[in-house]
Amino acid sequence: MSLRAHYQAPIGDAELIDTMATTVWTNGLPDSALKRFHAVSSRDRPALIASGPPTFDPLERQMTSANSLVTDIAGLRERAGAHIGYTDWQEMTQGRVDQFADATDDHQFIHVDVERAKQTPFGGTIAHGFLTLSLVAPVSQQLMKVTDAVMGVNYGLDRVRFPAPLPVGALWRGGMEIVEVTDIPGGVQIKARVTIEVKDSEKPACVADSLVRVYGGR
Repeated sequence: MSLRAHYQAPIGDAELIDTMATTVWTNGLPDSALKRFHAVSSRDRPALIASGPPTFDPLERQMTSANSLVTDIAGLRERAGAHIGYTDWQEMTQGRVDQFADATDDHQFIHVDVERAKQTPFGGTIAHGFLTLSLVAPVSQQLMKVTDAVMGVNYGLDRVRFPAPLPVGALWRGGMEIVEVTDIPGGVQIKARVTIEVKDSEKPACVADSLVRVYGGR
């Protein structure tokens, strides 16, 4: 959902669009939810808004949540202590590292100067530690879908370590374990241990205990 589409929405539609956009971010909601919204008349949209966050059928859920945990907020409590899976392997590219360097104004040569970085113990450029850490967000979103969540909020980190570098050109993947789930007003707080692994490396590039607050209802 683009900002332009949001601000062009008729009065009364923006609340549902916000709900859907947020749910897509946390739940991997398929496009059918937005199609359902556009299929109803403006007169019927208030009732659709009042019905709460959109849901999707099991077939759609299967298609949009391969290799991930799909559950509701109540089910999260039962998954405490469980490892829920891994993402696919993907390459860390120099382009991605360069974009992060530009976004954060961190152009240290070990990240962006390929030739100079070859002279270091790393043997080439490596991803920023904070770039590696930022992968926690997409890994979490891919591996965990909470079907009745209205909103998910990054609450912070308990512990972060970078045991090994993530070299440019290397393949990496993310894994996730739900360490604990605690009740908060309006939802739950999830403590998840996310590990960024590097293929053929004995040590991971990052291990982070992430705190996410998931809210249900309206």
